[in-house]
Amino acid sequence: METLLAAHALVFDAEQVIPDVATGRATIPVRSADKFADTYLTMEWDAQVVVIRVLDSLRERFVLPKAYRNMPVYSFHTRPEIEHLVILAEGQEGAWQSYSQKQKNAKPSGFCRSVLGYADVKREDWARVYWQDPDDLRNAIREYHRIHRCEKNEYDLMWLLK
Repeated sequence: METLLAAHALVFDAEQVIPDVATGRATIPVRSADKFADTYLTMEWDAQVVVIRVLDSLRERFVLPKAYRNMPVYSFHTRPEIEHLVILAEGQEGAWQSYSQKQKNAKPSGFCRSVLGYADVKREDWARVYWQDPDDLRNAIREYHRIHRCEKNEYDLMWLLK
Protein backbone atom coordinates (compact mmCIF):
# COMPACT_ATOMS: atom_id res chain seq x y z
CA MET A 1 0.00 0.00 0.00
CA GLU A 2 2.85 2.37 0.75
CA THR A 3 4.20 1.93 -2.79
CA LEU A 4 0.83 2.90 -4.24
CA LEU A 5 0.43 5.75 -1.78
CA ALA A 6 3.82 7.20 -2.74
CA ALA A 7 2.86 6.94 -6.43
CA HIS A 8 -0.41 8.82 -5.81
CA ALA A 9 -2.24 5.78 -7.17
CA LEU A 10 -4.86 5.48 -4.42
CA VAL A 11 -8.19 7.24 -3.94
CA PHE A 12 -6.71 8.96 -0.88
CA ASP A 13 -3.45 10.84 -0.36
CA ALA A 14 -0.63 10.40 2.14
CA GLU A 15 -1.78 13.54 3.97
CA GLN A 16 -5.06 11.76 4.75
CA VAL A 17 -3.39 8.74 6.34
CA ILE A 18 -2.85 8.33 10.07
CA PRO A 19 0.74 7.12 10.49
CA ASP A 20 1.79 4.26 12.73
CA VAL A 21 2.76 5.78 16.08
CA ALA A 22 5.75 3.46 16.44
CA THR A 23 7.24 3.68 12.93
CA GLY A 24 5.69 6.74 11.28
CA ARG A 25 4.80 4.56 8.29
CA ALA A 26 1.46 4.80 6.50
CA THR A 27 0.43 1.26 7.33
CA ILE A 28 -0.61 0.17 10.79
CA PRO A 29 -0.17 -3.57 11.44
CA VAL A 30 -2.81 -3.92 14.17
CA ARG A 31 -5.44 -6.66 13.96
CA SER A 32 -7.18 -5.99 17.24
CA ALA A 33 -9.99 -3.43 17.03
CA ASP A 34 -9.64 -2.66 20.74
CA LYS A 35 -5.90 -2.04 20.46
CA PHE A 36 -6.40 0.08 17.34
CA ALA A 37 -9.06 2.17 19.09
CA ASP A 38 -6.95 2.61 22.24
CA THR A 39 -3.91 3.71 20.25
CA TYR A 40 -5.40 5.82 17.44
CA LEU A 41 -9.01 6.75 18.08
CA THR A 42 -8.43 8.40 21.44
CA MET A 43 -6.41 11.10 19.63
CA GLU A 44 -7.96 14.24 18.14
CA TRP A 45 -8.10 14.34 14.31
CA ASP A 46 -8.98 17.20 11.99
CA ALA A 47 -11.35 15.07 9.91
CA GLN A 48 -13.53 12.02 10.36
CA VAL A 49 -11.49 8.83 10.61
CA VAL A 50 -12.26 6.06 8.14
CA VAL A 51 -10.63 2.70 8.83
CA ILE A 52 -9.38 0.87 5.74
CA ARG A 53 -8.19 -2.68 6.31
CA VAL A 54 -6.40 -4.98 3.87
CA LEU A 55 -6.66 -8.65 4.76
CA ASP A 56 -6.95 -12.06 3.18
CA SER A 57 -9.73 -13.59 5.26
CA LEU A 58 -13.46 -12.99 5.04
CA ARG A 59 -13.88 -14.42 8.52
CA GLU A 60 -11.68 -12.01 10.44
CA ARG A 61 -13.80 -9.69 12.57
CA PHE A 62 -12.93 -6.14 13.49
CA VAL A 63 -15.51 -4.72 15.86
CA LEU A 64 -14.64 -1.36 17.30
CA PRO A 65 -15.52 -0.57 20.91
CA LYS A 66 -19.02 0.81 21.43
CA ALA A 67 -17.90 4.44 21.56
CA TYR A 68 -16.51 4.19 17.99
CA ARG A 69 -19.12 1.96 16.32
CA ASN A 70 -20.37 4.82 14.12
CA MET A 71 -16.91 5.07 12.52
CA PRO A 72 -16.77 3.66 8.97
CA VAL A 73 -14.65 0.51 8.62
CA TYR A 74 -13.96 -0.90 5.14
CA SER A 75 -12.23 -4.21 4.52
CA PHE A 76 -10.47 -5.01 1.24
CA HIS A 77 -9.60 -8.63 0.58
CA THR A 78 -6.82 -10.48 -1.21
CA ARG A 79 -7.94 -14.03 -0.62
CA PRO A 80 -6.78 -16.66 -0.38
CA GLU A 81 -3.53 -14.75 0.28
CA ILE A 82 -1.96 -11.48 -0.81
CA GLU A 83 0.85 -13.55 -2.37
CA HIS A 84 -1.60 -14.34 -5.18
CA LEU A 85 -0.65 -10.93 -6.55
CA VAL A 86 2.93 -12.19 -6.99
CA ILE A 87 1.64 -15.16 -8.99
CA LEU A 88 -0.29 -12.79 -11.25
CA ALA A 89 2.66 -10.41 -11.64
CA GLU A 90 4.80 -13.36 -12.69
CA GLY A 91 2.20 -14.46 -15.26
CA GLN A 92 1.84 -17.82 -13.49
CA GLU A 93 -1.92 -18.01 -12.90
CA GLY A 94 -2.22 -21.11 -15.11
CA ALA A 95 0.58 -22.87 -13.26
CA TRP A 96 -1.00 -21.87 -9.93
CA GLN A 97 -4.36 -23.29 -10.99
CA SER A 98 -2.71 -26.59 -11.95
CA TYR A 99 -0.68 -26.66 -8.74
CA SER A 100 -3.66 -25.90 -6.52
CA GLN A 101 -5.71 -28.69 -8.12
CA LYS A 102 -2.96 -31.22 -7.42
CA GLN A 103 -1.99 -30.00 -3.94
CA LYS A 104 -4.64 -30.29 -1.25
CA ASN A 105 -4.89 -27.05 0.77
CA ALA A 106 -2.41 -25.28 -1.52
CA LYS A 107 -1.63 -21.68 -0.65
CA PRO A 108 -0.24 -19.03 -2.98
CA SER A 109 2.68 -18.44 -0.59
CA GLY A 110 3.63 -22.12 -0.82
CA PHE A 111 3.48 -21.93 -4.62
CA CYS A 112 5.66 -18.82 -4.59
CA ARG A 113 8.22 -20.57 -2.40
CA SER A 114 8.31 -23.98 -4.07
CA VAL A 115 7.62 -23.17 -7.73
CA LEU A 116 8.71 -19.56 -8.17
CA GLY A 117 11.67 -19.85 -5.79
CA TYR A 118 10.69 -16.91 -3.60
CA ALA A 119 11.63 -18.32 -0.20
CA ASP A 120 11.04 -15.02 1.59
CA VAL A 121 7.71 -14.17 -0.04
CA LYS A 122 6.05 -13.74 3.39
CA ARG A 123 8.64 -11.22 4.58
CA GLU A 124 7.67 -7.57 4.43
CA ASP A 125 11.15 -6.45 3.37
CA TRP A 126 11.02 -8.90 0.44
CA ALA A 127 7.61 -7.54 -0.61
CA ARG A 128 8.87 -3.94 -0.44
CA VAL A 129 11.65 -4.73 -2.90
CA TYR A 130 9.45 -6.90 -5.13
CA TRP A 131 6.69 -4.29 -5.35
CA GLN A 132 8.92 -1.22 -5.69
CA ASP A 133 7.42 -0.48 -9.13
CA PRO A 134 3.86 0.77 -8.52
CA ASP A 135 2.82 -0.10 -12.08
CA ASP A 136 3.63 -3.77 -11.48
CA LEU A 137 1.51 -3.75 -8.34
CA ARG A 138 -1.32 -1.86 -10.03
CA ASN A 139 -1.34 -4.34 -12.91
CA ALA A 140 -1.41 -7.32 -10.53
CA ILE A 141 -4.31 -5.78 -8.61
CA ARG A 142 -6.22 -5.16 -11.83
CA GLU A 143 -5.64 -8.74 -12.96
CA TYR A 144 -6.73 -10.08 -9.58
CA HIS A 145 -9.91 -8.03 -9.87
CA ARG A 146 -10.52 -9.33 -13.40
CA ILE A 147 -10.22 -13.03 -12.53
CA HIS A 148 -11.41 -13.14 -8.92
CA ARG A 149 -15.06 -13.60 -8.05
CA CYS A 150 -15.94 -11.43 -5.11
CA GLU A 151 -18.67 -12.51 -2.75
CA LYS A 152 -21.54 -10.19 -1.87
CA ASN A 153 -20.24 -7.16 0.04
CA GLU A 154 -16.61 -8.15 -0.60
CA TYR A 155 -14.18 -5.61 -2.01
CA ASP A 156 -10.72 -6.13 -3.43
CA LEU A 157 -7.84 -3.66 -3.75
CA MET A 158 -9.08 -2.43 -7.14
CA TRP A 159 -11.62 -0.32 -5.25
CA LEU A 160 -8.74 1.68 -3.73
CA LEU A 161 -6.99 2.48 -7.02
CA LYS A 162 -7.53 5.80 -8.81
